[in-house]
Amino acid sequence: MPSPFILVCPSSQGLSFALTRHLLKTTTLPVYATHRSGEPETLKQKLISQLDVDPARLNLLPLDLSSESSISHAAESLAASLKSHDESFIHTAFPTGGILHAEK
Repeated sequence: MPSPFILVCPSSQGLSFALTRHLLKTTTLPVYATHRSGEPETLKQKLISQLDVDPARLNLLPLDLSSESSISHAAESLAASLKSHDESFIHTAFPTGGILHAEK
């Protein structure tokens, strides 16, 4: 049976943090949320704080968008966590990260 999921990248602060909480609250789908730094369990507790949701629905992936190896590792981690669901697919994705390079 197909298994849809949601991907929010990144999800540790601001609008994407609020968006992740909203998706956890208003859907029943698993949510994969990325973060660049910090302690994953602390972030997970902040994201699910005061929400009546199953914490197992929230899966955190470390990801630094400025590092190709980090992007590759996050993709591998996501694939490994979905391995038991052969027909998994992204239902909704929010790639909200940005990288600012100073002009010279």
